[in-house]
Amino acid sequence: MDSGSSKPGAEGTTVSEAASRRARGRPRLEEVVSIEGELLEGALRLFVQYGYGATTMTAIAQSMQISKTTLYSRFPTKEALFRAIIETQIGRVANRSGFQEAEARSLGLAEGLEQYVARMLEVSLHPEQLEIDWLILSEARRFPELGAAAIERTRASVAQVAEFIREQAHQEGIPCSNPVAVAETLLQSIRGWFLAAMLAVNKPSLDEQVEWAKRTIGMLIASRAVW
Repeated sequence: MDSGSSKPGAEGTTVSEAASRRARGRPRLEEVVSIEGELLEGALRLFVQYGYGATTMTAIAQSMQISKTTLYSRFPTKEALFRAIIETQIGRVANRSGFQEAEARSLGLAEGLEQYVARMLEVSLHPEQLEIDWLILSEARRFPELGAAAIERTRASVAQVAEFIREQAHQEGIPCSNPVAVAETLLQSIRGWFLAAMLAVNKPSLDEQVEWAKRTIGMLIASRAVW
């Protein structure tokens, strides 16, 4: 566990209005649970600003105006806290993917995947998403738990895409023998696009993102006979 104060806490990182209005003293556990989203957002701000390694649980507790005991009762380690941030992100991405919508499932395999890819490209360039991925890329070598969290995120996406491929392929009467492998191939392609976009001076336009999605899915569907 951390000892002493840290640079983030000492410099007085901004606390949200909700946290600043909280009465002084130790909040009840129920209150901490109810503001978990705010706590995760506050922790992410510190991780992004100071780095994962330089941000301590002490600094996070000070920033959110809660005791370390309360923080540790909810998140036993800094790794657990970061994983919670990633899990929240996974939920948001899943909701934005469109696979849960009846409309996407009525489009068919090719159009449904095109829609998914186009949305994922757009989501990947969202400022918060970029912050998290830059953090993982820059510190994963020193802190393997960051890479492990990213791998879990990828596995969740692969499972979601594979299930969609399995369902749609079955409905179209052309079953897919290995939907997980197809999903992994697609996700790796998206990852490669995203890394290039992160490093580019000018980010791809929405039209360029849509065109890339159509081209990529077109090539994937063209190889359907070997699925």
